Formats: sequence, C-alpha cells, structure tokens
Amino acid sequence: MTRVRMQTSEGDVIIELFTEEMPITAGNFLKLADDGYYNGLHFHRVIPGFMLQGGCPHSRDPN
Repeated sequence: MTRVRMQTSEGDVIIELFTEEMPITAGNFLKLADDGYYNGLHFHRVIPGFMLQGGCPHSRDPN
C-alpha cells in the first residue's frame, strides 16, 4: 500500500492507494499527482468521516 499526502486549504489528507491490488489505477493517480493535475481543483462532494470526491478539471480555480 502506498500513502500520499494531499495538501488542501483545510489541512492535509492522507490517501491510501492499493498499488498491488490496483496497479494501473493507482499508477494513473500517482502520475496525475506528480504532473500537478490536481493542483487548484476543488472537491465537489464531501461526506465527513467517510469520503471526498474531486478531480473534475472544470472545478479548477482560475486564480
């Protein structure tokens, strides 16, 4: 398992990736993160204590 720390304006989020079970999906996420794809994007769905959803390129902060 790989852990990634995502820094947000509300604090850090630790994301656990199942790299052995889902190597392609985890690899795609890591490449996008390394390339800066997620920088400036917003979470469009938040359920406290359960999950976050985000990654839509249309949510990018124009500033």
